[in-house]
This record gives sequence, C-alpha cells and structure tokens, in this order.
Amino acid sequence: MTKHTATPWEVDYRGTLGHIKAVISPGMFTPTVCRFDKHLVAASLSEEERKANAAFICRACNSHEALIEALKQSTALLEDIAFEMSNEAMQVAKYLCLPEIERNHTALKLAEGRE
Repeated sequence: MTKHTATPWEVDYRGTLGHIKAVISPGMFTPTVCRFDKHLVAASLSEEERKANAAFICRACNSHEALIEALKQSTALLEDIAFEMSNEAMQVAKYLCLPEIERNHTALKLAEGRE
C-alpha cells in the first residue's frame, strides 16, 4: 500500500488559498495534498463549512499516529490488568476490561486500514 503524504498538514491561507499542504518546516509547504476551495466534499457546502472541513481533516490527520499509539498503549495496559491478576480479581478485571480491549482492537484495525 502506498503511504500518505507525511504530516503535519496545514490549511494554507496564503499563496495557494484553499489548499491543504504538507508542512516541511514552519511556513514552508510541499505541493498541495488536497484542495477545499473547489468543493472537497460537496458543491452544496458553504465556504465556511468547507474551511471547517479542511481544518477538521488537518486535525484528524495530524493526530492520527499519536491516537493510534495511545490506543495501543492503553490496550496493552488493559490486557495486562485483565490477564495478570489473581483469580478473584482477574474475573472482575476480565469482566470490566475485555469489552474495552475488543473495542480498542476494532478501532485500531479501522485506524490502521486493516478492516
């Protein structure tokens, strides 16, 4: 699978107004990742909504790797809690943790493109 353009991404309100660009260093951009000025999602959206969508795309893309890492760490902790405790405590821990562990694994599969 081809990798996406490296993050961070930023909405460019300067030279290429209406573009989402990958940031090389502060104020220096690579070519356009995508455009939001020409109906990124739908022609019926207002300019304000297109700008809000562009900002949302940048936040989502820029936080993606950190969220995956945090989810992996919390899943590992929940698994340790659920499987490393004494018998009586383990039953309670499994009851509380297993649904969360399953939700985390499902979310990770989606976020990593494995489902």
